[in-house]
Amino acid sequence: MTTELQQLHQQLKLCGFRLPLLVTGEETQVNQLANELLISIQTHQNLNSILAVNSLTSFTPQANTTRISSNKFRHYLGHEFDCVLINGWQGFHVDAFAALSGTVKAGGLFILLMPELVSTSESELSAHKKGWDSFADPDRQRFLQWGVNSQDFKSNFLTFAQKYLLQSFIQIISQTTPILGNNHQQQVSIPERFKLGIPSLKSNFQLPGSITADQQNIIEQIHDSIAQDTGNNQQHFIIAANRGRGKSATLGMLAAQLVRKCKSHKPLTVGVTAPRMDCANQIQTWFQQKHPSEHELSFYALDVLAINKPQLDVLLVDEAAAIPVELLQQLTRQYKHVVFATTEHGYEGCGRGFTIRFKKWLARHFTQQSFRLINPIRWSPNDPLEECVNQLLLLDAEPAPSLKALSMSANSITTAWFSQQDMLQQTDLLRQAFGLLVQAHYRTTPSDLRYMLDCPTMRTVLMKSGNQVVGVALISLEGDLPSDLAQQVARGQRRPNGHLFAQTIAAQTGFYEFATLKGWRIVRIAIHPDMQHRGLGSQLLAFIDTACQQEKQDYLSTSFGLTLPLLKFWQKNQFSLVRLGQTPEASTGEYSAAMLRCISVTSDNYIAELRPIQLLDVQQQLTHRYVNLSLELKTALGKILANSAKMTMTTSRASQLAENFAQYHATLASCRLAIVKLINDQQCQQHFPLLTLATDPTIDHDQLILQFRLSGKKQLIRKLRSLTGELLNQIRPKN
Repeated sequence: MTTELQQLHQQLKLCGFRLPLLVTGEETQVNQLANELLISIQTHQNLNSILAVNSLTSFTPQANTTRISSNKFRHYLGHEFDCVLINGWQGFHVDAFAALSGTVKAGGLFILLMPELVSTSESELSAHKKGWDSFADPDRQRFLQWGVNSQDFKSNFLTFAQKYLLQSFIQIISQTTPILGNNHQQQVSIPERFKLGIPSLKSNFQLPGSITADQQNIIEQIHDSIAQDTGNNQQHFIIAANRGRGKSATLGMLAAQLVRKCKSHKPLTVGVTAPRMDCANQIQTWFQQKHPSEHELSFYALDVLAINKPQLDVLLVDEAAAIPVELLQQLTRQYKHVVFATTEHGYEGCGRGFTIRFKKWLARHFTQQSFRLINPIRWSPNDPLEECVNQLLLLDAEPAPSLKALSMSANSITTAWFSQQDMLQQTDLLRQAFGLLVQAHYRTTPSDLRYMLDCPTMRTVLMKSGNQVVGVALISLEGDLPSDLAQQVARGQRRPNGHLFAQTIAAQTGFYEFATLKGWRIVRIAIHPDMQHRGLGSQLLAFIDTACQQEKQDYLSTSFGLTLPLLKFWQKNQFSLVRLGQTPEASTGEYSAAMLRCISVTSDNYIAELRPIQLLDVQQQLTHRYVNLSLELKTALGKILANSAKMTMTTSRASQLAENFAQYHATLASCRLAIVKLINDQQCQQHFPLLTLATDPTIDHDQLILQFRLSGKKQLIRKLRSLTGELLNQIRPKN
């Protein structure tokens, strides 16, 4: 480490900032250079914990190092490290990049290893060098559908990223000098913001050893509300914050105060839960600091709370956004007082389901109070790493400001495609559009930004009034799979990347032919809150539908968490329900609804056959599998079912679907009605009692396992596949 860089690091540490480092060069060189760098730092600063993501085995600093692959990043939310190193040579995973940046302590290092970075002007002068847009990023495969040639891939996202990383990361360039053979040179490039801003900063940052004023205020309000509550009314609380604001510490100190001082001088029983036990480490630390004892705060796994229902006066829930909404709702009903702590940015396991869905539900059904921790306590305000990550991944993106005064004349609203090149050149519109998507959709994560910029089969439509984004839609071009691949999908043998709607219909209905059709899937659609209920959503859909027809597609599709307003919206725009998911989605507790609008005669013919089968399945399970749907939704589904054509399934089609289950890997749910038809046609219920019972939607499979003395669900499915094969043999003509 150069003297200049050492001095800068010490200054940043004294200021309470994290040091963002970008180390560029060949992969083996940058890993070795990062290794030497950390060993050098060890001489004047203790690095007690390092998290190395996708690092090479040659990366062996003399410190406590935890090695993980990038897809394991969620396991380390709520942890703290002196250094996080991400080897981007093995994949620039944007969600891991966003989440793990929040685990670095004040004075710590965040190191990104990447290929050599060159600016546009340098590229023009040095034709032999390549920018990141041509880097064969291993993580790019997540954004490429089956059928796309990855050799032609150029990353617009990495081009987008260069700007912010050059502005905010200190760059260490490892170069091999041809004149000197294999000798390596290092060049350090420090952005202007560090040269101009750091010397004038106050160097007095200290991690708070005790409670801050904001934390004290929240703790007192929640404690007083619980202590003064002598009735039976439930009251719940939400603490929201960006990372580094001390929400876990607040929960720990709140627990200590509730245990010490409580109503009627009787100790309150307080428990804590989180997606994983290690996520609660910070809560336990602060609890022990404020309430020294031999006993820790009781931690309960989520499944233990749901099944055993232990008695608690207060339940503390950390990392609430990573917990399925349905489970959060159960815990809310189960306990009198629940305190939820959640990170506001949407890269946790279940996205923004907490913010968008759960908070609204909670406000409708219970008395609740919400609090926010604004100022960071684990690092200083204006931390360069946090600012860069927020800007780069649009984590701070917001929709356009209030649009209530906008004219609604036809000439004031324009709708047009927003290409990936447009996004690079018009970043303000991109920021508005992404902010609108984040606000409207619980699943929007940093990966969605990369999908928008990089996926060759993703298109974006913007609805604007002047320079303000009124609406946005994301469209995925899907289907057109070869017949043999489509059959493998229907049989459960293959699951190629992308083509989600086409594959879902093929795999869950058995109609492989559908995946051979070409269609567009509307991935996201959002209208600015100030402009809703004015027909703009339907206007945006009409633009998409016209383009879909012009490009000779077979259908236009969508899938979403089933709610009555959304069902009515899509019905109003002539979309038909073709499938309802078998289990609630983890992130919302809602069933996935698949709807489409046929464009070609071919798609109309396929849907005319498969839709009645799927709707009959829904009808038969409406009072069992879908028993928890609201009365309004059941009524709306009832109307759809009443107007549906009668199911007609040929023996040939039923045999094909049953064979997918018997001989391959199709699910029982996708073939259930086909098996029922074959059994009824042959009148052989008495010969296949287990198969007959297992295809009855009113009978619990756990009961069948006990009744037929099976070892578990795996043996049950194996037995059912074998019995279905016997049934088919009985039907086939004898030679």
